[in-house]
Amino acid sequence: MGLYSFMLDNKPTTGSIETTDAAKRKYAMESLEYNVKNEKIFCTLFPEYVELWNQREEERKAKLALVGGSASATGSGEETTDIVPTNTAAGVMMINHVLAFGAGFVAVLSIFFAILRFTY
Repeated sequence: MGLYSFMLDNKPTTGSIETTDAAKRKYAMESLEYNVKNEKIFCTLFPEYVELWNQREEERKAKLALVGGSASATGSGEETTDIVPTNTAAGVMMINHVLAFGAGFVAVLSIFFAILRFTY
């Protein structure tokens, strides 16, 4: 539960940085490309994600060829919103917040009923 709340919470903690939701989405979309290109250990531990990135890169290049795009094929500076649409990410985040709230509520009720049970 601690990791879950850490990932969803915006409260400052030791070693944390404050960013906007848009920046978090941007970092999340860029993280796979960065890890595949710069982290050899990541590629060794997660070959399925390397394959996923290669597949997406081929699809992106095919789209550029169809459109006749003049963008470079290196992947830098290109928009990747087709991977995780913003509205979907926001919807998932809202669901996560609702679930986290529900879990917290159930935990508080459990504590309350435990106190009632052992005091009477």
